[in-house]
Amino acid sequence: MTNGRSNKEGKLEYKIGYSEQLQSDGATTFLPNKMMSLFKEDKTLISIKGGFGLYNLKYISRASGDTCLTLFKLFDKKLYYPMNNKQTLFVFNELGSPGVKLYKDSTKMIAGFACKKAVISFPKREMRAIEAYYCDEIGRENPNKNTPFEKIPGVLMEFNFFYKELSFNLTAKKFTPLTVPESEFQIPKDYKKTTEKEIESFIGTLLQ
Repeated sequence: MTNGRSNKEGKLEYKIGYSEQLQSDGATTFLPNKMMSLFKEDKTLISIKGGFGLYNLKYISRASGDTCLTLFKLFDKKLYYPMNNKQTLFVFNELGSPGVKLYKDSTKMIAGFACKKAVISFPKREMRAIEAYYCDEIGRENPNKNTPFEKIPGVLMEFNFFYKELSFNLTAKKFTPLTVPESEFQIPKDYKKTTEKEIESFIGTLLQ
């Protein structure tokens, strides 16, 4: 691959992993095991589906992060809420504003890309620092706007985050260049406007 973000449009697929303890206890049955991200010009969509397709949580960032939306589907319930340009997706709220140290000479091949290393440290002492790897050949400039990882200058390809005392380990598995329809970044007509609190309440109940 060449440098300079030669893959500005396409689909990136991730695998979501959990601790061996959670898996052995059968506690991951309804937890999401895949995440997908779509890129097109200055737009990004992140989609996380729960086990058996029970629910779908989407985050849409348009106009380089100036317009952001969260969409949530659970059975026949279809909800969305608009976010302001200083808001982060609620699943990241517990992380605070982490510190980031970049290691540009430390690389790892992930999904066919040479990815650079970052170490992320969190304000809360009980949250240990984590290693992450990012790629600057995919997507738009500043792809992590409206997330706690905004200081990382590339798409995250391998990273952890914590939510509701769970640790989610995400690893990119495949990038597919393709033409992404504009409709992917629009709110479907059958979705109803709601609040962040209501969607977070649904997600919290599902993860218990």
